[in-house]
Amino acid sequence: MADSIREQIFSSIITGLAAMSPTLGYINTLKKVYDPPVAIDEMYDYPAINVDDGEEITENASVANHMRIGRNDPLIYNQMNIRIDCVMQSTENPRRERNRMKADIQRYFGLNWQHGVALSSIYQGSIPWVVDKGTALTGITMTFIVYYRYRLESPDISK
Repeated sequence: MADSIREQIFSSIITGLAAMSPTLGYINTLKKVYDPPVAIDEMYDYPAINVDDGEEITENASVANHMRIGRNDPLIYNQMNIRIDCVMQSTENPRRERNRMKADIQRYFGLNWQHGVALSSIYQGSIPWVVDKGTALTGITMTFIVYYRYRLESPDISK
C-alpha cells in the first residue's frame, strides 16, 4: 500500500517549504525543515521549521452516509490541523522577522493550497514567541486547516 493521504499531504508540504527561497518569490530561505519534528531547543541552522499534525475531524455527514442503507459513497471527508513552528534569529527587529516569515508561509499555503491530494487549506492563526533574548532567537507557531478526503476501503486513495 502507498503512503496514507495524510502522509502524502505532509510530504508535499515539507518538500514545498524546504524549497522556499527568494528565487521563488519568497523573502526568506528556509535552511532546515525537520522531519520528523524536533524540540524547539534542538533546532539550529536558522530559519528552521517543524511541520506537525494536530487535531483531525471527520465530517459527521460523511460517516453517516456509510451507515445509511442504500447509500454507497466511499469517500470520507476530513479536516486536519497542521502546526508549523518556525525559529529564526533576529538581532534587529524580531517582530519584523516573524512577520516576514509568517507572510512567506501564508504565501506558500495560498499558492499551493492543494498540497498534492488535499482539497484545500486555510490559515487559522499564529502565536509569536521569543526563545532567548541573549541569542536573539525568536519564532512563530502557525496553524493551518487542511481539508482532504480518502476512500473508506483504501486510505491511500483520495478520489
